[in-house]
Amino acid sequence: MIAVGLALGGVGASAQTGTLVKVFTLPDTPIGTFQNSVLPGTIPDDHGFLLGSIGSGLYRSFFEGSNVYWMITDRGPNPFTPANRRTFPLEGWTPWLIKVRTEGTSINILQKVPLKLPFGTEITTGLPNDTRDEPVLQCDGVTVSPSNPNGLDTEDLVRTIDGNFWLVDEHSPSIIRVLPNGNVSKRFLPQGLTLPGIGYPVANNMPRIYFEKRK
Repeated sequence: MIAVGLALGGVGASAQTGTLVKVFTLPDTPIGTFQNSVLPGTIPDDHGFLLGSIGSGLYRSFFEGSNVYWMITDRGPNPFTPANRRTFPLEGWTPWLIKVRTEGTSINILQKVPLKLPFGTEITTGLPNDTRDEPVLQCDGVTVSPSNPNGLDTEDLVRTIDGNFWLVDEHSPSIIRVLPNGNVSKRFLPQGLTLPGIGYPVANNMPRIYFEKRK
């Protein structure tokens, strides 16, 4: 869903209020159907989840046409068990860049681009990078999901005039540069953080405090 609002209030106001002026809705889209059409077999069972969590990032692409947006998905569905433990039922899910156009009250998908490693066709996932990140459980609510040094918990994006994307990631945390085809060309990590097995070129030039805060 995309909600368009108008913020009201001026300098010195104690709080701002907003007025919702229009809502655009994504059609019900099973996650398995969505991903397997491009990456066959990567979601063997979507457990009934629909495509969602694409409000993590929204960038209006003024140079690509009227009412056109690029969106970034989150790391995937992660509901809580009755015991308040987080699960990650779709370990094969990969974050997606999605180009959409709003028309009437609908969101129409124009293009979908999975995030991939720089070489070959291996995809990223939304799984945590290492034990510093929040552990997630499989569908049984007991088994801990494996970590993935290439996992991304994407939260926002911009697209530059040359067609590349810059994303922010919450796992490590990091900033990621992505080519138009979805290949991660570089990941910028905090100083002092190493992720053995990572498949991207890395620069450890973000402030070290981001690493220390997550220890």
